[in-house]
Amino acid sequence: MIAEAPTVFKNPKSIIYMLTSGFVVYGGLIGGVLAGYIYCKKRGLNFLKMFDLAAPSMALAQSIGRQGCHFAGCCYGRPTDSPFGVIFKESPFAPNGVKLIPTQEISSLGNLIIFLILLNYSKKERSDGKVAGLYILLYSVGRFIIEFFRGDFRGNVGPLSTSQFISIITFVIALIFLNLDKIKKQNSN
Repeated sequence: MIAEAPTVFKNPKSIIYMLTSGFVVYGGLIGGVLAGYIYCKKRGLNFLKMFDLAAPSMALAQSIGRQGCHFAGCCYGRPTDSPFGVIFKESPFAPNGVKLIPTQEISSLGNLIIFLILLNYSKKERSDGKVAGLYILLYSVGRFIIEFFRGDFRGNVGPLSTSQFISIITFVIALIFLNLDKIKKQNSN
């Protein structure tokens, strides 16, 4: 949506098409986290504790979702000569007959690794927000890197893809989550 702001300003009706054509996963994650925050506030639940509980499942869902991207042919990589490339034959999204970097598979594996790291990390008692913070941090780094290998157009914010731009913001948010104890301690002194 950030990358499409000029289009929306020129033609406000274009938002109807955008709302029905899908967005990058970051939009769903941010929207889901905001909805979770509002729900927790209304119900008197500890949002950070709930986010910690959900974070590993979110990484696993993203891993499975990237397999869907592979089968659909979206989120494809740049052309490659590597023996590990993937060739689509009847994709409505990816260029057909061209060997491409398997970014969907790489992302899927990366999210599966994040899931396993979070499961292990969450076994120990930690203050609220730590598991969620680690999830956001690892996903931000992984997403920033994989964007260099993507071949599909997703919009830009300056020299960065929209997702790389958002990754920088979410990385900073992750650092805050991971350092909440220190921040609270400094504010209480």
